[in-house]
Amino acid sequence: MSSIGLTFLLLLQAIVASSLTQENRTHVCVSSFTTDEQLSNYPWSTTTDLIQSISPITIDSTGKITTLSTWPLTTLQSWAKGNNTKLWVGVRMTSKEDAAQFFASDTTTIVNAAKQLVKLVSNATYDGLQLDFEGLKIELKKGYETFVSSCNAAIKEVHIRMTTTVYINVLLLKESEPIAYDVRYLSSFSDGIFIMGYNMTWLHTKSGT
Repeated sequence: MSSIGLTFLLLLQAIVASSLTQENRTHVCVSSFTTDEQLSNYPWSTTTDLIQSISPITIDSTGKITTLSTWPLTTLQSWAKGNNTKLWVGVRMTSKEDAAQFFASDTTTIVNAAKQLVKLVSNATYDGLQLDFEGLKIELKKGYETFVSSCNAAIKEVHIRMTTTVYINVLLLKESEPIAYDVRYLSSFSDGIFIMGYNMTWLHTKSGT
């Protein structure tokens, strides 16, 4: 694929590492296409892990997994591997409505989708996957946690990594608040959680901070 290029958006983020992952690492998300020249000028030595949020894998209401025609991003893979940077891929639902249906599915459907997802990522030689399912309601908690734990079991077999995205406002809620995201539980898997906090203007902070 020619001139794939990418703009790098540094996100306010933190990885809550599991007991098996103690080394210091820097995760950076790829947010949009740009130029090969920018890839060439990127300070790769500052980034241990690059998360490909652009051209993500998507899952629909039935658990069907879909990739775009650009999958996998071979140029980005080449740049990352050539600079000893691990490359991850983002995973999202096709819509909030589809997420509600999928995570309410039977256990077999959810587990099989997790296994297929991990196999796809591993076969494409990515180093990890980032589960980015935001805005889930409390009634989807069981299905969501089943999916995350199933992905965690599958990645152990193929030796890749995983994080789950938690939007930063979740951390501002009271611990007793009924939400779908049990941060303590989610952070116990693989590389833990990725705290999404790139736009804090809704908290009256200065734009761009």
